[in-house]
Amino acid sequence: TKSGSKEQIEQLRFWVERGKAWSMNMLGDKYRQGIGVPKDQKRAFELYTMAAEQDCVAAIHNLGAMYGNGQGTERDVPKAKKLFIKAAALGDVIAILALNVF
Repeated sequence: TKSGSKEQIEQLRFWVERGKAWSMNMLGDKYRQGIGVPKDQKRAFELYTMAAEQDCVAAIHNLGAMYGNGQGTERDVPKAKKLFIKAAALGDVIAILALNVF
């Protein structure tokens, strides 16, 4: 399935409705980048939040980046740092590197 195709977006929505964190994170990526859906930072933020609540490491990382950059939400560096620490503790190497920025 082509990235951002109507079929892929429909499949992701199907799994989001069934509470699958990986699909929430992937659909969040699509909204964040505007691939196959209109670019919508707030919707990406909502999807990442839902996935992060299920301890989806990629979503925790993405949420940290959104807080750090003020995308889809108010900029909140302490919250971004906290999320990167959590992602790093769960083994996210990029989050460990991102913490060096703070």
